[in-house]
Amino acid sequence: MDLEEFFKTPEEAEKAKKLAMVFYDKILISSKLSNPDALLFCAYMIANHEKTSSPEIDKVELLFLQSGRTKTDFSKALYELTVRQRPIKLKKTDNKLEFTSAGLERVKKLLEEESI
Repeated sequence: MDLEEFFKTPEEAEKAKKLAMVFYDKILISSKLSNPDALLFCAYMIANHEKTSSPEIDKVELLFLQSGRTKTDFSKALYELTVRQRPIKLKKTDNKLEFTSAGLERVKKLLEEESI
């Protein structure tokens, strides 16, 4: 397993190393990220891996949970991103998530930040 599978370019994967690491058969997301940012980051990774603009919620949740976060953390973060935060960062449709431009901009900002 390699981070490059989850990002558009090798440069983007290199930037992501400050936010995620591969540990054998798992990808661990930095505990320095808030739960909503971690969920956004997981959704972005799954979208790239699956080459889709609408990743399945179950796959995003699985990656989120691998990092030691809980189902409650996931539910609260999903609510924050789809309902509470303005502008909303994700839209929930059936069993899929869709990024808004604000959501993609937030992920790009996370990747560009020097330190988290």
